[in-house]
This record gives sequence, structure tokens and C-alpha cells, in this order.
Amino acid sequence: YSLTRKLPTDNLIAKLEDERRISKKRYIKLHKKADPKRNTLLKRRVIFKWWGKKFELDFFVSPKKFLGLIILEIELKSKNEKVRLPNFLPIEKEITQESKYSNSNLAKKS
Repeated sequence: YSLTRKLPTDNLIAKLEDERRISKKRYIKLHKKADPKRNTLLKRRVIFKWWGKKFELDFFVSPKKFLGLIILEIELKSKNEKVRLPNFLPIEKEITQESKYSNSNLAKKS
């Protein structure tokens, strides 16, 4: 289980994150306080290094409407940092500036 908090910034691309592992007990306690207008996002994450950069590949499992959605993320130290995308993954499109793919928006119940 993990808890991620996105911290506000003035930059539309760069976002600060506070991400940490939590126990199942803590997850259950927090889940009881969750916003009823939002779904819980369940994803399987694969973390790997490519050309010295840490990538996170998220496979969405739940809610079912996102089954099959896969998002690749990279944590950069600066917005000008050069990135070499993994050549073994088919990248469909760049979604960095598409707010509809933020966890917050994906979690909204329709």
C-alpha cells in the first residue's frame, strides 16, 4: 500500500509529490475517510531504471473502466533534464499536460 500526496506548485508540468509506503491497517483507516465522490484507484506498478533514470509503469486495475490503461511516469530533477524513453515500450502519446490523466481526475466518479 502506498499513499501519495500531490503538493501544489506554480508549474503545470512539474509537481511535487510526497509518496510513502503505508501499512494495510493505515490504508483501511484512511480509506474510511476517503471522499465518497471519488473512486479508489488500484494499479500495479513496475519500477525500473533506463539510462540512469527511474521510471514507474502503472497498470490500472480498478475501477474497471480503466482496466488496460497504462501510464509511464518519470521523476526528473529539473524540467530541462533530457529523457531517453525506453525503446522496448510502445509509447502511444504524451500526456504530461493532459489533466484528465491526473490521479485526482481519474478518481472522480462519473
